[in-house]
Amino acid sequence: MLHGGKLVVVSYETSRTPAAFYQLLLNEQVTVLNQTPSAFEQLQQVEAAFDSSSTEATLALRAVIFGGEALELSRLRPWLQRHGDEQPQLINMYGITETTVHVTYRRIRWEDVEQGRGSMIGRAIPDLQLYVLNNSLQPVPIGVAGQLYVGGAGLAAGYLNRADLTAQRFIQSPFTSEKQRLYQTGDLVRYLATGELEYLGRVDQQVKIRGFRIELGEIESQLLKLTGIQACTVQVFADAQGVRRLVGYLVQQEGSDWETGSLRRQLQADLPDYMLPSLFIFLNELPLTANGKLDRRALPEPESSLAQLELEYVAPRTPLEAQLAAIWSEVLQRDKIGVHANFFTLGGDSIRSIQIVAKAKEQELYFSLQELFQYQTIAALAAHLQTQKPQVIVQATVLPFGLLSEKDRQKLPADVEDAYPLALMQAGMVYHGQLNADNGMYHDITSYHLEAEFNAEYFQQAIQLLAAEHPVLRTSFDINSYSEFLQLVHKQVQVPFLIHDISAMTEMEQREELLRWIEEDKQQVLNLAEAPLIRVTIHLRGDKSFQFSLTCHHAILDGWSVASFVTEVFTVYLKLLQGQQDNLIEPVTHSYHDFVALERTQLAAADEHLYWQEKLANYSVTPLPVWSSTEPEEEDVPQFTLALDTETARQLRKLAQRLTVPSKSILLTAHLAVLTALSGQADIITGLVSNGRPETTDSERILGCS
Repeated sequence: MLHGGKLVVVSYETSRTPAAFYQLLLNEQVTVLNQTPSAFEQLQQVEAAFDSSSTEATLALRAVIFGGEALELSRLRPWLQRHGDEQPQLINMYGITETTVHVTYRRIRWEDVEQGRGSMIGRAIPDLQLYVLNNSLQPVPIGVAGQLYVGGAGLAAGYLNRADLTAQRFIQSPFTSEKQRLYQTGDLVRYLATGELEYLGRVDQQVKIRGFRIELGEIESQLLKLTGIQACTVQVFADAQGVRRLVGYLVQQEGSDWETGSLRRQLQADLPDYMLPSLFIFLNELPLTANGKLDRRALPEPESSLAQLELEYVAPRTPLEAQLAAIWSEVLQRDKIGVHANFFTLGGDSIRSIQIVAKAKEQELYFSLQELFQYQTIAALAAHLQTQKPQVIVQATVLPFGLLSEKDRQKLPADVEDAYPLALMQAGMVYHGQLNADNGMYHDITSYHLEAEFNAEYFQQAIQLLAAEHPVLRTSFDINSYSEFLQLVHKQVQVPFLIHDISAMTEMEQREELLRWIEEDKQQVLNLAEAPLIRVTIHLRGDKSFQFSLTCHHAILDGWSVASFVTEVFTVYLKLLQGQQDNLIEPVTHSYHDFVALERTQLAAADEHLYWQEKLANYSVTPLPVWSSTEPEEEDVPQFTLALDTETARQLRKLAQRLTVPSKSILLTAHLAVLTALSGQADIITGLVSNGRPETTDSERILGCS
């Protein structure tokens, strides 16, 4: 304004009416426009319609400045195709209120859109410092995602009358001796080799579907590349059964006739199955908030009707299809399922597929997990089974102590309700653990910071109830007293339950205390001969905030089991908080004992030995180069998460689809190629972690190490 400019104040009604807003830009000959990406998207649509039907007044814009929400560059394609990137210039600015609005800036060019770049937010403005840090407040390498922290002259003093929140979000900088503060933004970013930042999303809003972490913006970017799609957003909704689904909301151009089936088929060329929305909802326009941002709460909720899925309902036509449909309906908790509906589209995953196979066996219908993964509809699976000779697999029930010799049974102490040998995985862990007894090699600590009410009595009750239900939580190991290594299941145990109050500390002090506690806990190595091989520690961090930490020996809980145990703990705990006392835990009909029995059966099978002898005949050890003569300490070995760029990821998925293999097989091939290059030989041996759970109805709830 000091240079002769004029500030145009827009009325609320005009700001909510794209056509009126566009007319205002023409009438006032606005030269600099500051808008959210969502509001600009609607302006694009109106401008395109006016531009094609009128030759009168034109926009006078010199610059369009974006802010307020993440900018998906692909959404600018229609505008750039009409106007180019010089007049007006497009500038993306990332900012937050706590840093006096703006933090970074980045001019957007046509090549950014052409090359499929992500949400580029650029570089810091001159009076601010930016840090991309991990959970330990250490800088992450270029290309690795971390949380953005901001320091410098623009930083606010804090939140008015909110000392606790100020202490949590404004922390002392670990990089200067002076009293410089940093603001913890909660935003996930990464540095690129150019020195610019790419915005990846919110730390607390990462989406996970069927076990895969998903970037919703990547799906939206692919949708916007399709002819006829003007605007879109992809959201996650949970249905009545708690199954999380991707739902796409689309605004189509006039004359466009996309529908769910055709959209999914088109997206399959560039996205894996787990990133394909289950359904699409078509809108006249995307709802916006008063601030011009996408109003997610105003999006219509998807109906649970199967009519919205990819294919219309087709009833079972044969007894076999009806039998399979009943099984799918029970496992997926749906009233009716058409014979052409895709198992994974309906919410199926690897664990539910085990349940499908197990329930089919109960009805004397036999097929493998591999067959279910290959034939993903009822119609396809039924047609396949009708051409196959049924392979009946009978799994004998193993009674307590059924895997022991009579001599070993006689030696067992009175408080043991079952005992059985170790699985091979467990035996390896126990051996290496004893060989390196001082370093806590398999001493696992899992920790979560939770915003929730804490009731010590109910929490401890939930843990003890789970210990009573799951035998592995009452297990100890004896490697000296019997003819072979045994695990003993005790009738009762008391799980150690410790509480520390650190609520008086600042956020930074709490982090330092938790790191100190973790190092201290690592030194308190669990004794394999004493049950239980778990303990729970609570750190109180605020009135309704606490840190839940589970310490366990890896030989009793693998990754899936830890996640399952934590889920069950909080499910039971919440029921207790709500006053429920009955039916807190659904009984588990199988246990880790069943897995060990199956493994021993396989190990005793001659054809299994022959198979691996042939596979490993004349093998050679894969030599790897050694860059250091000293063995690094475990905590000194760095671990990095490196995100692939959009184009590389797309090409990998297309290659996997062309070869009809999972994406992980392509990555395994890359791993083997690297080993070949490093070792200089083509005969490579490496290892894989696989799921060894038995195909039983509740195998997803079995705790153990498989």
